[in-house]
Amino acid sequence: MRIILTIASLAALAGCGEGSAFDNGFREAYVRKGVDTCVQAAQRGGAAGTAIDFRQLCTCAIERHIEGRSAIELMTENEQEAGSTAERQMEQCIEEAARRGDISPAAAPGAPTVPAMPPAPPPPPGAGGGKPVN
Repeated sequence: MRIILTIASLAALAGCGEGSAFDNGFREAYVRKGVDTCVQAAQRGGAAGTAIDFRQLCTCAIERHIEGRSAIELMTENEQEAGSTAERQMEQCIEEAARRGDISPAAAPGAPTVPAMPPAPPPPPGAGGGKPVN
């Protein structure tokens, strides 16, 4: 039954492509949840006492992860692939932060690894099946 509801939801959202109100709302919620999950993972991993701005690093990695992807693609992404992609993106964000001097290269190994991407948040209210708003 759950699969049927998921397929029905995806079909209803087919008209809510990139740039639509649904897509933008979903992506914002995805970033918020992803960043919060990433920061919490860093804090649980013992990096809470460091001077690294984990929120900035996690935001960098999550925003790179969603770049060029629609809400539908994010909802249906393979968790393992998403995790390895996010891991590479976090490494790039750490390297860039170290080059800018935001973190020392010695501190970079203590930076968080991005956990598996969070489950997709539910669609925003009123997003089901309406005409896309451009």
